[in-house]
Amino acid sequence: MVILLFTFVLGSIVAAYIYLTKNYNYWRDRNIPCAKGTLPGFGHTLPLLVMRTTLGDLVQRICDPYPDRSMVGFYHQTTPALVIREPELVKTVLQTNFASFSRNTWKIDSQLDRLNVAHPFLCYGDTWLISRKHMGLAFTTRSLKIFLNRIQQVCINLENYLNDKLKANNNTIELELNSLACRYTTSVAAYTSLSVENKIREEVRTVLAKYDGQLSYYALKEMTYIDQVINESQRLYPILPCMGKICTEEFELKSSDGLSCRIHPGTEIFVNVYEIHRNPKYWPNPEVFDPDRFSSERRTEIQKYTFLPFGEGPRICVAMRMAMLQTKAYLALIMKNYTLELSSKTPKEPLKFMPGSFLLKSVSDLWVHLKPL
Repeated sequence: MVILLFTFVLGSIVAAYIYLTKNYNYWRDRNIPCAKGTLPGFGHTLPLLVMRTTLGDLVQRICDPYPDRSMVGFYHQTTPALVIREPELVKTVLQTNFASFSRNTWKIDSQLDRLNVAHPFLCYGDTWLISRKHMGLAFTTRSLKIFLNRIQQVCINLENYLNDKLKANNNTIELELNSLACRYTTSVAAYTSLSVENKIREEVRTVLAKYDGQLSYYALKEMTYIDQVINESQRLYPILPCMGKICTEEFELKSSDGLSCRIHPGTEIFVNVYEIHRNPKYWPNPEVFDPDRFSSERRTEIQKYTFLPFGEGPRICVAMRMAMLQTKAYLALIMKNYTLELSSKTPKEPLKFMPGSFLLKSVSDLWVHLKPL
């Protein structure tokens, strides 16, 4: 009886092991470099599942042992997944052969979340086409000009809030940028723009003098250096450090280093945005904050599909122009009226990011001292 029980238990363990690892030769059989350390049933994603790392950090650790390879395989639990790292492959997946990779990896249960199931970032197929069309109509130039009226009112409210706080605190306040961002918009651009604060302020004042001090649509459009600062901030700290796609139609990916792989439906494809944005092959001195990379004189030097803050191709962020407009208005308001200095509470770079989040969010608070000019 004991022998039978032992045999049954051992057989069950062996059967479970075989079932959980049956796909783990997938990349080896296709001559694609694959990450080491596969765990049965978990693949390479256990640190992500227990919220010990971010998706971006996980993908980076998978890629690090293969610095010169354009594709690296890994296993998302038991499912084969592939990281692509070369601009031409990114173009293939996001633009040229969009039909084969039209779905994002994040899934929504329509029965549990009826609101987000129609979100253009999360939906797919006909639902995505309809949603995208409707959302696109909301972000035309005419609509943005109307929306700016609301942004201007929010800017006034923000200015009043800051002035009241300053009056109550002897004209110096310590602010946490993430908290302020919850009231208004993104904090990353404000954090990184401290190094070029005076140049931004000079541009803001010069442009606003032409528009009677009003943050109009055309005034913001003329503030090109703020565009450069925001773009460089997004290069260093992309809000989505890793984009995921699902193959929907069989397709063969071919790269410049000789690797090729026929991708089957259901395979997950990840674009390592954070790594591409900091790759010295595409960005000289990539760790240096240099807004002039995006100047009109140097912008043509940027290789296509190496700057992906809003994605690319048909599924590029539909609200991109609105996000830029809102962020520019926020920075222009701050730089017009106040000075910022980093607080000792703010950690030194490199920043650490929130484990378990697919968006880039600092673990530590970002504190600044704000004073009126």
